[in-house]
Amino acid sequence: MACKIMAVDTGERLEKLRGLMRENCVDIYIVPSGDAHSSEYIADCDARRAFISGSAGDIVEKDGRYFLQAAQQLDKNWTLMKLGHHSPTWQDWTVKQAKDGKTVAVDASLVSFYETMSLSKRLALESNAKLISTSANLVDEVWSSDRPKRPNFPVIVHPIEFSGEESSEKIDIPYNPVFFAYALITQDKTVLYIDDSKLDDHLREHLKCVEIKPYDSIFKELASLRDEIDGHKVIISDTASWAVAIALGKENIEIIRSPISEAKTVKNEKEIEGMRNCHIRDGVALVKFFAWLEEFLKNGGVLDEVDAANQLESYRKEQAHFVSLSFPTISSSGKNGAIIHYKPEKGSCSLIDINSIYLCDSGAQYRDGTTDVTRTYHFGVPTEKEKQTFTCVLKGHIALAKAIFPKGTTGYVLDILARQYLWNIGLDYLHGTGHGVGSFLNVHEPPIGIAQRQLYNEISLLPGMMLSNEPGFYEDGSYGQRIESIISVKTMDTTYCFGDSPFYGFEYLTMCPLGLNLIDPGLLQEDEKQWINGYHGLVLEKLGPLLKDDLRAYQWLEKQTQII
Repeated sequence: MACKIMAVDTGERLEKLRGLMRENCVDIYIVPSGDAHSSEYIADCDARRAFISGSAGDIVEKDGRYFLQAAQQLDKNWTLMKLGHHSPTWQDWTVKQAKDGKTVAVDASLVSFYETMSLSKRLALESNAKLISTSANLVDEVWSSDRPKRPNFPVIVHPIEFSGEESSEKIDIPYNPVFFAYALITQDKTVLYIDDSKLDDHLREHLKCVEIKPYDSIFKELASLRDEIDGHKVIISDTASWAVAIALGKENIEIIRSPISEAKTVKNEKEIEGMRNCHIRDGVALVKFFAWLEEFLKNGGVLDEVDAANQLESYRKEQAHFVSLSFPTISSSGKNGAIIHYKPEKGSCSLIDINSIYLCDSGAQYRDGTTDVTRTYHFGVPTEKEKQTFTCVLKGHIALAKAIFPKGTTGYVLDILARQYLWNIGLDYLHGTGHGVGSFLNVHEPPIGIAQRQLYNEISLLPGMMLSNEPGFYEDGSYGQRIESIISVKTMDTTYCFGDSPFYGFEYLTMCPLGLNLIDPGLLQEDEKQWINGYHGLVLEKLGPLLKDDLRAYQWLEKQTQII
């Protein structure tokens, strides 16, 4: 059963939007993908770009993760421009379309001041055009009463037994235990701008040293602050919105990368311990699921990708300290696996085919940590090419997992380790090799990562940082393969210590077998076989005792961790 992603007719929505553009004297209107806080995952009420375009991926421009999905979701009103495929960037396209003094507009709260200033200068110099902020979001006006309400979940305290330090959390943003708020810190006070209804008496006591003010008052308060700072500067994050900069006055601000974002990438000992523990429990859920799925399919069972994802979630819910998924499960059979961030939907997704590759990318939020794992299995007989490409992906995954590197090394430098074996046979993948991972926070935690982006050459990796290791290969219309595990930077005990500087490596946290029948042992070096056998031995050691009461899962685990 093929997957058919239906396009949404956006003609009426676009007609209304263009009418509002004319009323506001706007020639080009930019609809960003994010929200007022630069969140990666956004609440339904902030999914403006998805609403106006009908596509779950980024428009006008997309990266390799979304090309196939967008091609199926966009209707005739839209043109897909593929990032990195000889298409202009959305900024280049906008500047060209704005020739002869056109007016370009955007909701200032949804774009960073940094990127806005760059675009504004280009528009003025190259097109004699101007960039303005609309007083209201025009897409919201089109959406009108159909727009979902903003989430209003209560905030709760995150216990110190899991955090290792005092902190707070909640879930306004799906899959992420965070809440809508702004914070302002001066020399003598800390102010939190938050919807008052989210706080109970316990939270108020917890925040007794913090001044609480209404969420919607932030911009008025910043405008007042502008008149009080008397020549001093207000430091804002490089991801802070243009609206924040407008309220403060650009002459009064200094933009830096948030020291908070860097600090939270380094986990304390309690958080590291929690990440180890939650990955063991997550491994139990994964093994139970894959054992059940293989038996079900081999007994002639029929289920679709959504049903499989729901079954995996049910096993995770059995685990201690489970809170929610950490992102929508990518449960993909056959050619759907080539859609890198595919999201199956009931009624349009595929049945899982025992004769095709099954790729499952999933994760969970536990009180003591966050998981993100991808495993690729074939419950039938894989082809020689499938085994070849999977083994090359695995070799790159192992090379990164085994890496030892000096202090000062960045993720940018390490990226090639994971790609080298695919490159050797003329293949590659169009996404980063790894991203930062939070501890009961965002599953994608900037500003660290492992990828071919200069951004990841700015921050050195340090002990306590958590990252994903996820090389892959994708053959359009056929299959996708990815191996993803979470790795933690640690100090290594090396024979020597060049320059009296420490060397680092990785602790491997994810506990789930790698898929033996997709591995071609003839393509492996002896040290790679030893690594696989050692890892599978550790998985059996950690998970086996926890699966003794589930014979099916235990036997599957034993089979999948056999020595090669």
